Order: sequence, then structure tokens, then C-alpha cells
Amino acid sequence: MKKSEFFAQKKQFFVNDVAAVKDYVLTHCAQDQIDKIIARADEACAQSFRFDLRWDMEYTEIPVVFEKEINWLHQPADDPEWIFAFNRHHFWITMGQAYVLTGDEKYAEAFVKQCKSWICQINLRDPDCANACRTLETGIRMNLWIKAFCLFRNSPALTDGFCSLFEESILEQEKFIAEVWNSTKIISNWGVLENHGLFTAALLMPEHPFSEEMRKEALRRLDLQLQRQVYPDGVHWEQSTMYHNEVAQDFLEVKILADRNGIALPSGYNERLAKMIDFCVEHRKPDGNEMAMGDSDDIDVRDIITKAAVSFNNPAWKAAGYPEFDFDCVFDLGAEAAKTYASMPSIPSGKRSVIFPDSGHIFWHSDDSADQTWLHFTNGVHGGGHAHEDKLHVDLFYRGEDIVRDSGRLTYVDKPERYEFKGPKAHNVIELDDQPSIRCKRSWGYHKRSWSLNTQMSEAGSFRLAQGAALGYMDLETGSAVLSRKVVWLREDLILVHDEIYANPKDKHKIVQRWHFSPDAQVTLKGQTAGLTLNNSECEVLTLAEQAEVHLTDTRLSLHYNTTTPSVMLETELNEAGFTSITTIFSLNPKGEKAPCFAVPAPVSLVSRQDRPFAKSVAEGWVIQKGADQFTVMIAHEDYMGPSDAVLVNERQGMGHVIVWVGLDKEQWGTTLAY
Repeated sequence: MKKSEFFAQKKQFFVNDVAAVKDYVLTHCAQDQIDKIIARADEACAQSFRFDLRWDMEYTEIPVVFEKEINWLHQPADDPEWIFAFNRHHFWITMGQAYVLTGDEKYAEAFVKQCKSWICQINLRDPDCANACRTLETGIRMNLWIKAFCLFRNSPALTDGFCSLFEESILEQEKFIAEVWNSTKIISNWGVLENHGLFTAALLMPEHPFSEEMRKEALRRLDLQLQRQVYPDGVHWEQSTMYHNEVAQDFLEVKILADRNGIALPSGYNERLAKMIDFCVEHRKPDGNEMAMGDSDDIDVRDIITKAAVSFNNPAWKAAGYPEFDFDCVFDLGAEAAKTYASMPSIPSGKRSVIFPDSGHIFWHSDDSADQTWLHFTNGVHGGGHAHEDKLHVDLFYRGEDIVRDSGRLTYVDKPERYEFKGPKAHNVIELDDQPSIRCKRSWGYHKRSWSLNTQMSEAGSFRLAQGAALGYMDLETGSAVLSRKVVWLREDLILVHDEIYANPKDKHKIVQRWHFSPDAQVTLKGQTAGLTLNNSECEVLTLAEQAEVHLTDTRLSLHYNTTTPSVMLETELNEAGFTSITTIFSLNPKGEKAPCFAVPAPVSLVSRQDRPFAKSVAEGWVIQKGADQFTVMIAHEDYMGPSDAVLVNERQGMGHVIVWVGLDKEQWGTTLAY
């Protein structure tokens, strides 16, 4: 293959207009981002490698330097993820970006030298090279190689001799992926990344006798994977936001290339992909970062949403993405796409409550602003090896800051830290008897999973309810137990979380509830109330649980793979037999504007039996005062209702199993959130 043959094709690549991309970046992108890319490109030219860019999935901060020839099979420590990331060659994209921005031929020359080195050193079929050429890396590599090649289009370093070597290797990698297809690939994210690379190579490389066949086969596989791996609600089955985003991005790139090159996509492809993007929009916290559910890091996902918005011409997605193309977007889609995006309107969806029923996710918003209250509740299917023990977990975000959050993933190596971050202690859930509700089998498998039940959402007036139950503790030696959680949105600055532990009266359990706070929070504890102070907000966390020991514990979060950040968690511990409950109230306030918040229990009875309050195991009520406003809440734990009687709480009547009253009017009939 000659370079001229590649670029003379009547095909639309990811980026055709490198000069326009350079102009856009220099006028629209932050200088510190440009400087970081050039610094990383300089390091790679000097054979110093680390992975700390946005979509480097296995993050590293310490560079590995090769003084002489690069050893593509080198593994610096106990984690093979480094060698996997190394052989994806994302740093060649970085070098290509630096070349576009500077015109310095050292980047193109280093790309050619390193690519030749890899081709000469690595044999896809040699078992000794297995760590460098897993099918996953091969799929990713084909896509990244072609993107990088396009960025060096103006360099004389791309000699015809090198281009022929490049083409020969790409063809070999295409054949390698084409041969790997089985039932596992249909439901594995590996299969998506493999065939995304195959589709890219078969479409964009010069035509060969099998090119059209490979392109059609890759698209057939991808469509099957999209329909099988992604639930009807749009969530990838593995229950990890980062891997959902990675797969969504691959499906989206296929759409973009197909649209640009006049290739029809299978029926239903765009519809299912659009639902995936809807989930990307919802699980994006108001600061633009994904929540760290499952094996995930804190990553700004707005580049995916932005690219999807322009591809689908969706103004609501633009409102959730960037106002204009960022550095990654323009290098992925080009300056012409940036102009198209700039001319699009930005119209927020206005959604306030969203449920993804097949996967078990609920999202609440107070408004569309960056200062909104955002809450996530999850209680769905477990997912794959990337999933964590997070049934009934809650994330809460307010005024641009995490209040309570997931702890992240840290590592994939089969060692104690892997189970620390997968287990209950790393999530905002209940743990019983110091036992996990899910039993891991090494780093990726499970001896036992937890089954989720009754995940649902309801709204009435301005109030909202999310609830669900989990059966992970049905086989404890100390006796079976069922966990249930109800989350009640009273208003945007007042959230009630009620945990129920259903157990036999003869069975006593150690019960620990945990809340992981933002690492930026200054946390104090007075009695059963924790106080949080952050940059923009203050929060009180009120715990209502008789005989409970409440304390703060130092812990750590993993914001990126291989890194930890100190943080604090609130632990509430009880040792009780039979039914037990813990009520938590989050009172949120702007910085310096804290309104006092108090809560006291209120007896619950039938109207006809006011002198005989229910036992706590039947129903509980609370009067919550925040500033000048008062709320009364009742939650029933069993079906108390007779044929013709209402319930009475704080001298107010209502009917149902979750009821809210607001204000002091004793004649008010309660608002029912669950019957």
C-alpha cells in the first residue's frame, strides 16, 4: 500500500481536515490540555510510557522507561493490565495529535519506528506473545492505529515501504479477529471492542478481496451484540458505567463511520444505541463525571454525549454535553462536525425522575442547573465480573459536589484490595455479620450473587419514592435476613433513606450501615448527626436508630485505577434480633446558609385505635422540621390495613404504606407514595 492510495480513497475518515482541527484546537481548547498532550507525546517519543489520559482504562502515574529497544512484552509489576494497555498503543494517537499541533517530524518518526518495532517483535499467533495480542487489544489496536495513521498524513515519515508493512499487519489483525467468534463473544464487551476494530479496518483500509465480507460480518456481529448485551432500557448488562461508556462509544463510532460512508445500519441499531446514550446522560453527575458504579473511575463522559448529540442531532443531549467540541471531540470527528455542533440548539430534557426498569437504576434531578440535587438509587441485576456488591446503593450530589458516593475499583489483581473495593464496605449499603452478600470467586467470578426484588419508583405531587429489596443474606449461619431500602425525596434539600432488615426474632445480627463521603468534605460528628462542610455546600446527616453506635471511620476512595484518596465514612452499628430499621435524613444547604434540621419519632396507629400504636416492626413515623417547614412521614413494614380504616400519624390521617404530610394542617389527608 502506498500512502497516496490510502488517502486517495473516496472514504470519509474520522478526521480528514487536520489543518482545520489544528486551528480549532489552538483557538478553542485550554492551553494546559494542549501542554499535557504534547508532554505525553514527548515522553512516548523518548520511550517513556504512562497511562493517565481520559479513556486510558487502567490508569498509571509512574512512567516506565525503555533505555534501549522497547520490549513490548514487559510487565513492570504484579498487574498485567499495564502490558495490555501498553499494547493498545493509545500513545500513538497522542503523538499524532502533537504532530498536528506542532508539525514536528520527531513524532511521526517515533510512530514509524515504534510501529515497525512492534510488528517485527510481536507475532499474533505465537503463544509467547499472548499478553501483547489478546483479541481485546487487537480490536482496540486496529482502531487506534488507523486513527493515528490519519493524523500523520502529511509526514514524509510515512514511506511507501512503511505503509506496506502497516497494511500487512492490519490485514493480519483483521484475519485474527475474524476467526474469533463464539457465543461468549456475543455477550462480552470484548466482542464489541474486537469487532469495532474489525469494522473500522475493513471499511477504511484500501479494498481487498475480503474487505466487504469482513465489513458486513463485523456489522452483523456488532448488531447482534448491541441487541443481546444491552437491556431494552439501554443499560449494558455488566453494570459498570465505565464499560457501558466504552461499549457505547464503540457502537457510536460505527454509526458515525457508517453514516459518513453511506452504509445502512441494521434495523433497530440506532434505537438501541440511543437508549445507551440516554443512560450515559443520566448517570453523568452534574459535574460531567460518570458515577463510579462497578469497575469504574471518575471520568468526564461529556465527550461521548457530545459526539452522540451531533450524530443524532439531539438538542437535549447537547444540553448534557459540552457547549462546544472539546479537544477529544474535535480530534475524533473533525472541525466540520465541530461547526455543525456549534450551530445546534441546546434544549434541556426537563426530566426530573427517570427509571431504567430492566437494569434497576433510578435517577432524580431537582432541575437542569449545575447546582441541582442529583440522586441515584440502584437495585438491579448483578451484572458480570465488573459488577460490585452495590445492591440498594445510593449516590447523592448537590451544588456541584459529591455528598455520598461509590468508592471506585482500584485494581483488577486478585488480591485483598480487589475484594475491598468490590465488597459491601466500599458502598453505601447495609452489611450483616461482617459477611458479604455476594461471594467472589477470584477477581472475576462469583460463588453466589444477591437477588434483587421490587425495584420501583413512584411520584405524587412534589414527593418521590424509590424502593427495592435484596436477598443476598438468605444463607447466613446466624439466620436468614432480607434487606429493604426506601428513599423518599421530600424536597431538593431534604432526603430520607429508610433501611429495613427483616429477620427471624430468634436470630440476632450485627448490622452496619455505611455512607462514604466526598474526599473534599470536612466531617464532624455530634451524637448521631454528622456534619459535612464542602466548598459550595453544607450537609447534615441525621441517623435515627435506637441503641445504635454511630461513628466516623477513616477509609479511602479510588478515583482512578491504581490510585487511592483518603476519605471518611459514617458507620451505624446495631446488634439486634428480628426486625430492625435505620432511618437517615440528608439535610442539604448552600455554604453558609444552613437551616437547622431536627427529626423525632411519631407514633403510628389506626384511626379507630389511637390508643394502641403500632409496634415499630409494623410501621414507623417521624416529624421532620427544617427551618420553618415541617414534614411528617410514615413507612409501614407490613400490611397493616384493615377493610375500612385509615392510619393516624402526628394527628394526621392517610392511607397506604408510604405517606407524607407537609405543614401543620391536622385536617390534611396524606400524600401516598406506595399503597
